[in-house]
Amino acid sequence: GFFVYGYEDEDKLLKAIHKMASLHIASDIDYSDSESGFDMGGGEERFIVRGKIEAHSEKELEVQMELFDKIANETSGIKKAPTMAKMYFEDMIYEIFPMAGMMGNYGASCNKMPIFESKKVHDLFLKYREKHKAEIEKHKIITVWYTFISGSTIDILPQIQIPAHDPEALKYGTELWENFIKEELKYGTVHYWLGKVIGDQVVEHYRPTYFNFIKKLKNLLDPNGILNPGLLKLP
Repeated sequence: GFFVYGYEDEDKLLKAIHKMASLHIASDIDYSDSESGFDMGGGEERFIVRGKIEAHSEKELEVQMELFDKIANETSGIKKAPTMAKMYFEDMIYEIFPMAGMMGNYGASCNKMPIFESKKVHDLFLKYREKHKAEIEKHKIITVWYTFISGSTIDILPQIQIPAHDPEALKYGTELWENFIKEELKYGTVHYWLGKVIGDQVVEHYRPTYFNFIKKLKNLLDPNGILNPGLLKLP
């Protein structure tokens, strides 16, 4: 099943997706901002939340969808037709981006951070876009604010899409992208791939301390030995 909700208030939106994520029901939840440059569609409201729920039966799906409708209703969300969510999560999402494929190149940071903290980076992105708006329009660069829920955190994908066939635009857009990422990192965001990299380094450089800590934690949380020790990098 698919769902789409429209919001005008970002604080209420973040509260809603935080509640939705805490249920651990939906396989996908995302949201976009139509005032960040490119409008990803789904409704006339500024912020659009899209999602997908997979259930074992129609009855189970109905109950779960009702839970999400209740959350949206309590946070001033407006229920929309689910068409856009189906296109995003079942069809080809990247086909909607003007600079996808052979037409261009784009960067999206894919950095994870706490859901409620993400508004700070969103504000940063909007101010950054406004500051460079003249050059962005000159080089036909497209900006997009797109995010999706990853576990209990939010994966932010502020995008700068650059025409690949224009060397001048490519040079300017790449620098624009690089400078924004440097600013974004100051807010404590971390690329989701780095979780494994950092974890490996911690294990390698603090082996005795790590093993003792994880063993105590595993004994506390997993007294029946259900978890695979290898997943925790234990010998």
